[in-house]
Amino acid sequence: MGMFVACFVAYLAVLEGFLVVPQFNDIVQIRPASALGPVLGLFFGLPGVFGCATANLVSDILHEGATPSMLAGYFMIQIMYNGLPRWVWYLVNARSPRPYPRFDSASKTALYMALVLVDSACVNLAVYLFVGVPPESGPSFAARGLNNVWMLLYIGLPLLYALERSPLMPNPPRWIHVPYRNIKKANLTQRFVI
Repeated sequence: MGMFVACFVAYLAVLEGFLVVPQFNDIVQIRPASALGPVLGLFFGLPGVFGCATANLVSDILHEGATPSMLAGYFMIQIMYNGLPRWVWYLVNARSPRPYPRFDSASKTALYMALVLVDSACVNLAVYLFVGVPPESGPSFAARGLNNVWMLLYIGLPLLYALERSPLMPNPPRWIHVPYRNIKKANLTQRFVI
């Protein structure tokens, strides 16, 4: 419960903090919180996935003026967005001797970058199918997709790097039985990524 609350508070603070920043265009605002949900979900598991999704729901209630069914749909899309990288990461690395989210090889870095693109495309498609917006909304979907990609790369990568060096422990799925080792020293791949 403590990690859920911590992820909730961190996500809501970043999200609400950047809502007061003036938009540079009329299409979409810069949302660094877009990086937090997938990264905290990847590292902390369901507390990260649901903590961030719940914080996003609270923000939607405060600012969107959407119907309960719309809020429920947005909540489910946020859960998908926060959880997809986690589920795919651990499925791909299920037999790895080092399955945890760490950029200690080029293949893990490439996997994270591929997940960033797939996750952003999936959430955009889900929003498009759920909301059913007209074709003229194309630029806002493109801007939202790019925002998610940029934030997951420029904020998500350093955040995961910092988490793996922190005393915090990742919360892997039940099928991962490899003990976690916190490694403080960065290898060449990690230094290059950062």
